[in-house]
Amino acid sequence: MNLKKKFDTSNLINLINSCRKEFYLLPKERKTKIYNKYFLNFYKKKINKNLIKFKYNKYKSIKFPAIKMGKVNSYEMLYFHEHLLFLFYYLGKHKYNYQNVADIGANMGIHSVILSLMGYNVESFEPDPNHFKNLKRNIKLNSCGNIKIRNKGVLDKNKSFFFTRVKNNPQANHLTGRKELVYGKLETIKVKCINILNIIHKFDLIKIDSEGSEKEIIKKIRKKHLKNCDISCEISGKKNAKEIYDHCNK
Repeated sequence: MNLKKKFDTSNLINLINSCRKEFYLLPKERKTKIYNKYFLNFYKKKINKNLIKFKYNKYKSIKFPAIKMGKVNSYEMLYFHEHLLFLFYYLGKHKYNYQNVADIGANMGIHSVILSLMGYNVESFEPDPNHFKNLKRNIKLNSCGNIKIRNKGVLDKNKSFFFTRVKNNPQANHLTGRKELVYGKLETIKVKCINILNIIHKFDLIKIDSEGSEKEIIKKIRKKHLKNCDISCEISGKKNAKEIYDHCNK
């Protein structure tokens, strides 16, 4: 398989457009593993002085810190399937005329920055103070003026909650008790959350990556709330998937 011919890595927009034919590829397929390795090697080669820098399009570049996050590196957040989400954002901007996007579970801001460069107005929600610092840094690094950031999570009520940090893999940080599989050294802090119903009316598109809390967010939403808003959601665990499916079926 000649992946150099399959994927155009001259810039990010060309790269995500060359992923179109594989949009429905499943995460556990053999091809996915091959693509993941290829994509991570591509980004790894772009590291210079602890910074990943590559072209966004013909005119702009995009930058992210190459930092260690527990046992994983920041560039490991750029697996193949992430690019299918980037493609969805790109098509949504042109096909569905999305304008205002919420990034719930922004982490260090990879999605927020890419959404911003695509021309969206972005509001990013990240409850973990450590991730929030990296989020602010990345927005400044890429000169994104159309991103508002909030050091809060989003759930089904306005309230403070316990939040679990996974020391060896901060990408798996989550509101305590919401994630089915938790491993390694843990730390617990308190974070503030906002009721999804207080903000949903502001957005055409909401991206949710909340590591197990998505069930509570989605189950708070009714059909009327989705009249002018679409959701892209990562679902963690079979139990969450079933409850979300049953709720949406109603």
